[in-house]
Amino acid sequence: MHFKFVTFNGGKISPLLQSRVDLNTFKNACLNLENFIPLPQGPVIRRCGTRFIAETKYANKAVRLLEFEFNDAERYALEFGDYYVRFYTQGERLAVNDVPFELVSPYSEFQLAQLNIVQSLDVLYICHPEHPPYKLSRYGLLDWDLTVIDWEWEAFDDINSDPDVKLTVSDTTGAINVTASKPFFKPEMEGSQLQFTEIIASNHPPWKPEHSYSQGDSCYYNGNVYFADVSGRTGTLPPSHKDRRADGGVTWRYLHSGNGVCRITSYVTDHVAACQVLNTLPDSAKQTGGTDLWSRSEWNLQRGYPSTICFHDDRLWLGGTFYHPQTVWGSRVGEYENFRMGSNDSDAVAYTINARTVNRITALVSNKLLFIGTSGGEFVVTGHQIDDAITPTNVRITPRTNHGCAGIQSVTVGSDIVFVQSSKDRLREFEYDFQSDSHRARDLNILAEGILQGKITQIAYSSSPHQIVWVCTDLGEWAGLTREKIHDIAAWHVHELGGRNASVVSLAVATGIDNAQSLYLAVNRDIGASQRTYIEHMDLSFKSENGIYIDCASSHKGKTVTQLDNLDYLNGETVKIYTQPGTVDDLSLRTVKNGKITMPYSFESAQVGLPYLSILETVPISAGVTAAEISAIDKISPGNIYFEHVNSKGTLSAYLTSSQLSMSRLAPNYARSNIDSTNGGSRITQSGILKLSGMGLSLVVTHGSPLPLTLTGIYGYVTKH
Repeated sequence: MHFKFVTFNGGKISPLLQSRVDLNTFKNACLNLENFIPLPQGPVIRRCGTRFIAETKYANKAVRLLEFEFNDAERYALEFGDYYVRFYTQGERLAVNDVPFELVSPYSEFQLAQLNIVQSLDVLYICHPEHPPYKLSRYGLLDWDLTVIDWEWEAFDDINSDPDVKLTVSDTTGAINVTASKPFFKPEMEGSQLQFTEIIASNHPPWKPEHSYSQGDSCYYNGNVYFADVSGRTGTLPPSHKDRRADGGVTWRYLHSGNGVCRITSYVTDHVAACQVLNTLPDSAKQTGGTDLWSRSEWNLQRGYPSTICFHDDRLWLGGTFYHPQTVWGSRVGEYENFRMGSNDSDAVAYTINARTVNRITALVSNKLLFIGTSGGEFVVTGHQIDDAITPTNVRITPRTNHGCAGIQSVTVGSDIVFVQSSKDRLREFEYDFQSDSHRARDLNILAEGILQGKITQIAYSSSPHQIVWVCTDLGEWAGLTREKIHDIAAWHVHELGGRNASVVSLAVATGIDNAQSLYLAVNRDIGASQRTYIEHMDLSFKSENGIYIDCASSHKGKTVTQLDNLDYLNGETVKIYTQPGTVDDLSLRTVKNGKITMPYSFESAQVGLPYLSILETVPISAGVTAAEISAIDKISPGNIYFEHVNSKGTLSAYLTSSQLSMSRLAPNYARSNIDSTNGGSRITQSGILKLSGMGLSLVVTHGSPLPLTLTGIYGYVTKH
């Protein structure tokens, strides 16, 4: 029985599919693919190891890595921890005189999972449902600032609908008191804003050309209200400014555009609050008896804050507060911090999803259309025609699919949106389907059901040299999905870090060494007798000459030495060492003591870290053989197995296994082959007679050397008895 495997870009598939020889992807798939990455061209490549960068600020507290992309060559990984943020790029942590560069953050360790971000140039906007939106601004390599967004104009709720609740202001500018006609104010309203509105035409005459005005007169033009600072006669040019200017004969001072805003600074009683005017209030708010034309700001401690954010059509969009879980708000066009409503096409917009059940908005993503993910389904936002711009009077939200979207930051892969389903056990790809002229959300885990045991907590996307979506779970699992839709490739691969009880708690893609993309990982590790959290990064360039193939690794390069120092972070751990020139310390493991390792020989360069094993298990080699033929086979003898590889070194092991036999990584019938040529082939000769049990006879290939392997093909045969 001959077999050959020349393509592995089907990735790891579910055991449920091990008999599905009818599937086109079956022959390209693997029953297990661990610490290998499938390439779109067909081969698998041994993943690079991770390089140790630094320990997190607190060993026993949660962290989350976020991404900041300043330009193509300068991408940062941000370590958000318990009320702090630190910065990483080029494989290093930013520091000043060896002290980590750090900013104070408002987020506790328990709030990190709900952070949602979007970036515009050198400003990162950050949302959390329990905090006002912040922005992180970069001014230089070691010059950053994290501040609450000072909105030019906040989003406000609809105008008060209860005519019995009237508010009266003590003045229209400065520090004022606001008095309510009935109990209204609460201590938790401090920090929120009030907007007072007036019907302009009912309170002010229109501006007239060549007309005499006295000091103190008011008028309006084009929706703006003005106050005459001096008496005079107007010219022919109307006022259109928002400051203090003359129109030829009268000096007009801009007051407001029909509404003004004040911020509640302190609660006095349930009838009175002290406020600070932010934008001049209409005089009608000061009249005896007050006004019922007022509204409250949408985002505050009492009502909650937006939980998701994105840019689309040159607007900043926010959505999903506790008080209005199904509402989205879009800023004015080109004015990302101005949510002032109006009737002009460029004014801010607000829209509430009309659905049968209350589904909290969990995701906003800009693609050709604005994607809204909710806990119960997926929607798109357009104008009334799909190519129309979204305006205050031209907004349409259309339901598309009903899988539900978890509150985990989504990513865009090519032209599609990849999001985590609300069950947090799978990824879905939101795409346009030409045949149905609608959208669908393809299940990207359908062929890899059950390869992740935990719930997905974070995803990240690397675009170069291949498109990969990286995933981590609440059980510390780490996996990747190589996705090349144009070539119909959706290949899963799982990864196990070297070391004791290592688990990935967060991940982000940023700039690594030589400006290549790198995957940054926050890893919980057992080190000695304690647990620590390290920031490590893995090169994604797939260039074996630059690679390192041990985890949590450090490197030495320079003068000839016999001792490796500065290994305190691995104290008590058993490590593997690769030295140059010419020595692979492959079979013996050494233990770090007092932050040092002494070698029995000298070397110029070395890599030291925690070893990991790469494992590939093929689909059954008996795939396609009829059940009658299999039942006639009682015993087999394995013959030679040939491996084709490029850019590869180290020790390759292989053994045959059955689906009904134990899956020991090193079964008694394994054999080894040393790869001593960079390109070419290797042969493993196996001997003995194996009892065949079931149809699931497959080949397991392992590689544990601290060296590269790119496997392009496997050929072999077994003889029946």
